[in-house]
Amino acid sequence: MMGGGYGIAVNSGTNALYIALQSLYLDVNSEIIVPAITDPGGIMPVTLLGLIPIVADTDPRTYNICINEIKKKTSKNTKAIIVAHIGGDVVDLDPVINFTKINKLHLIEDCSQAHGAKYNNV
Repeated sequence: MMGGGYGIAVNSGTNALYIALQSLYLDVNSEIIVPAITDPGGIMPVTLLGLIPIVADTDPRTYNICINEIKKKTSKNTKAIIVAHIGGDVVDLDPVINFTKINKLHLIEDCSQAHGAKYNNV
């Protein structure tokens, strides 16, 4: 289904996010932008690592995190953004990717609710 590549299995999406965040070696109290609508396990790893979750509101059409709300919450202490594709509806990623590149931020995708979803027909 995924077309090959590499992967490491974990027992939960929460642990996957924990490992992804831990692998970034962020300083304690770094801010991580998180979606307002997600599973509690989508935010818990942030606090477990001593990082600060900054909740960004959603796009009223999709209930997914969106670039306009991300921009409102970004500060000099922001180090990463977690996007969650809720209910199989994919976040509009191109503007988010461009924003993270310009601002040198890490981007972590939580795809646990988007099995088989496609973005830009890919």
